[in-house]
Amino acid sequence: MSNPDPLIELLAKPGLHSGTDLGEKLGISRVAIKKRIDRMVADGFPVESITGKGYRLAEGIELLSIDKIVGYCDPAMQSISDVEVFSSLGSTNTYLAESPSTVGRLRAAVAEMQPLGQGRRGRQWVSTPYRNLMLSLAHVYEAWPQNPSGLSLAFSVSVHSALTALGVKEAVLKWPNDIVASGCKLGGLLVSAAGEAGGELKVVMGVGLNLDLHKDDRKYIDQEAIDLKGLGHSISRNQLAAEIIGNTQEMLVLYQQNGFSAFAEYWNRNACFINEQVRLFDGYEEYQGELLGVDDDGQLQLATTSGILKFNTSELSLRKLPPEESS
Repeated sequence: MSNPDPLIELLAKPGLHSGTDLGEKLGISRVAIKKRIDRMVADGFPVESITGKGYRLAEGIELLSIDKIVGYCDPAMQSISDVEVFSSLGSTNTYLAESPSTVGRLRAAVAEMQPLGQGRRGRQWVSTPYRNLMLSLAHVYEAWPQNPSGLSLAFSVSVHSALTALGVKEAVLKWPNDIVASGCKLGGLLVSAAGEAGGELKVVMGVGLNLDLHKDDRKYIDQEAIDLKGLGHSISRNQLAAEIIGNTQEMLVLYQQNGFSAFAEYWNRNACFINEQVRLFDGYEEYQGELLGVDDDGQLQLATTSGILKFNTSELSLRKLPPEESS
């Protein structure tokens, strides 16, 4: 299921498309085509206009496609997942949280534009339309897995391993829900779970990844950000979405069997600041010490002068101590 715009579908075809030809195919005037394209450009749609020749997608643009995403997925996955693609959707996480899901069948929603997308602490997720990846997944467990709070970290493993499989070796994990590279934010995750004890548990997992951020969008991001293009990677958004979907399906099954312990070693091996001096702030108190990584329950461990402290809240800021403050 999707909501494709017929005009976008025509523009996605190779070559230049005149306003007259586009109008004839859609049953509207050339002037109406120009007005629609002008509005699309104002909304961030990457279309180029060449005087006297017509319109075409900007170079390097790959539109999200259900057929392409499903085609990249392992055949076994295709029978246990549903994929939806939207030109614009307020929030893919909210959409899946409010939509019915079937036990054991993974649902995925991706959007070219997501005006109401959020990151941690309700911050807006800034993403250049048609150039990045905003993907949400929903899964219903028939019975609660052990320690469901660790699902967020396990999902970050799914995302990281997808990036690694496609050649992005620079990406590392950062507590509690960031993907970083070269010290800058490459992506973020937002996971929620709802259900009654003893019954079903619905998990919604969202990820936003920077593949190609426009320079004008960077000024709205409240921290240093980086994208795959800046790292020298050109990756199919459809293939990346498929990799994350496949990894997440496998993760959900393994998590139900073993909890977070099945993912702790991977997370620690691919996380930043392990065995380094860091500062943690939970909103009330600040802690300093050596970061030991996470335990089998997904709790962050910090070795301090008072002993080993453990944290399991996502509302936690983590910073590496500068050399002059490290002991």
